[in-house]
Amino acid sequence: MAQDEAQLLTERGRQALKEGEYAEAEQLLKRALALREKALGQEHPDTVTSLDNLADVYSEQGVPALAEPLLKRALAIREKVLGLEHPDIATSLERLAQAHMGQAEDNLAKPLLQRALTIREKALGEEHPDTAEILHVLACLYAFEGNHAAAEPLHRRALAIREKVLGEKHPDTAKSLDKLAKLYLEQKKYAEAEPLLKRALAFQEREYGREALETAYALDELAGMYEAQRNYAAAVPLYERSLAIYRSIDNPNAKVVTRKLNELRSRMGK
Repeated sequence: MAQDEAQLLTERGRQALKEGEYAEAEQLLKRALALREKALGQEHPDTVTSLDNLADVYSEQGVPALAEPLLKRALAIREKVLGLEHPDIATSLERLAQAHMGQAEDNLAKPLLQRALTIREKALGEEHPDTAEILHVLACLYAFEGNHAAAEPLHRRALAIREKVLGEKHPDTAKSLDKLAKLYLEQKKYAEAEPLLKRALAFQEREYGREALETAYALDELAGMYEAQRNYAAAVPLYERSLAIYRSIDNPNAKVVTRKLNELRSRMGK
């Protein structure tokens, strides 16, 4: 009876979270957690799931400090019940690392992600999509710190795995393309960034359409790279395309791109 009620509360809580009703989701998921702790015990898998669910509420709200103790409890239970090298441990480690990153505690997040990577490489293999996900997150962390030398090989590995296993048209592959391209741009490695940005643009056009907002953003990225190289002749038509998209949907970026185009045309003497 208690288990059925906890499951119903969980389903309602997850739906409330999906709809952005955080206060309701928190109340429902707290009640589900309390019922499961009492009926099933502290170390039951459903209890651990309830800890994760409640942590999701705080993470979605942007309050990682409240999510952190719940995720620590979930990790400790999983380590005790499943052992230190189970794939689910890697998932808990990644979630806890994200909570630390949300609090600008990158020094605490990094060893958790490195441990999660080791577990996934061993348990799932070096070319598993879940392994690529950890590589991606860890690379983003290094990039945020400005450690390009550490970030680049991780991004490259993640991209290679996703291309091979998921294919070039998968959204996760597109994310890797975008992050690696931006890393190259930060280092002014334009020759390396250009083909990635072109592929990212092609993905957005294929996935969302040539007139979509996502396509406009990709056009701006590629145009910005040409602008940084003072290749204004290549940048202008890309900005013109993105401007047309912004204007068609009354997006405020239209003003920014209009000003940029005027500046570039002035430099070109037009």
